[in-house]
Amino acid sequence: RDEAHRLLSGSPPGTFLLRFSNEVGCLAITWVSSQATTPPPQGLPTRPAVTSVLLKPTRRSQNGWEMNGERYESLAGLIMGIEELKWVHPGVEKARVFGTSKYK
Repeated sequence: RDEAHRLLSGSPPGTFLLRFSNEVGCLAITWVSSQATTPPPQGLPTRPAVTSVLLKPTRRSQNGWEMNGERYESLAGLIMGIEELKWVHPGVEKARVFGTSKYK
């Protein structure tokens, strides 16, 4: 997680990466949010927040992924469905990596 935050530091909002989670069998999406972090000390610029969310595989009898209790048939569909995610680190448009999948 710390390495993902370091890699994304200084990236524009919407930049993300997909990583293995510390939780066995799970993935995480870490991204630069368009929301600002807590206000910085006076005189310093506001920095975007780096956020992570856990992706869990669905039960063995079903294929897909779950995020925040919602089920997606594919990882590509999940990522393409999150409007805030724009670029795969270091700046590749997400559609070039994950296609134009609209599956949920």
